[in-house]
Amino acid sequence: MKLIRQLGLLALILFVSEGAVQLFSLPIPANVLGMVLLFVLLCTGVVKEDDIRETADFFYQNMAFFLVPVTCGLLVEAGQLGGSALAFILIALVSTVAVYLVTGRAVLLLQKLPRKGARR
Repeated sequence: MKLIRQLGLLALILFVSEGAVQLFSLPIPANVLGMVLLFVLLCTGVVKEDDIRETADFFYQNMAFFLVPVTCGLLVEAGQLGGSALAFILIALVSTVAVYLVTGRAVLLLQKLPRKGARR
């Protein structure tokens, strides 16, 4: 029952973000807005980490399973890339490296922030 409630909470956040994107004609995908909304809710304490922990762990542990359809779709449609295949691969590699670097730097910066209740 707890997993269903957690999944329902995540689905509600996605539903709200989808509605906001449609209502306000926002130029960003609803799933990205949903992640930002979830981040804000977690930071403000409206949603606690324990409220989504098990469902988030499940998705994290099975991430490869959820990426298989996307990969297969890319392989099926590879012929449509034509002469752009090399550019597509290069962009994918460069953007992946950029995400790794930015994420690593963000983690290092966040680790330097003082924690609540920590002694100095």
